[in-house]
Amino acid sequence: MIEIELINHLKLQLPILAERIYPQLMPQGCVKPALVYTIVNSSDNQGLEGCVSSENTRVQIDVYANNYLEAKTIKNEVKAALYSFSSIPYAMNSRDGAYEEETGLFRQIIDFKIRK
Repeated sequence: MIEIELINHLKLQLPILAERIYPQLMPQGCVKPALVYTIVNSSDNQGLEGCVSSENTRVQIDVYANNYLEAKTIKNEVKAALYSFSSIPYAMNSRDGAYEEETGLFRQIIDFKIRK
């Protein structure tokens, strides 16, 4: 599964964050900075004989940090790590997320596709 390969790659490339990468939801009270990943969409490509020839997956990674500069710095580190993944991401976009007053956290968003 591409998701497991991707997260294992990020854990190796970003050892400081290795234990702070969470699927879909960040646990309450976890140490920051942290990453949250979501599989936004996954589709199979079929060949002429009906077999699945590849899979396209759209992923979103949210970076949460205690200050804006830290969130931006980590976002750039995550992007650099993604470009060394075996299934190189394409159509990558990143942007500021809204400051979350309830939690006091800054958020950066990375959105990309990978094909396996």
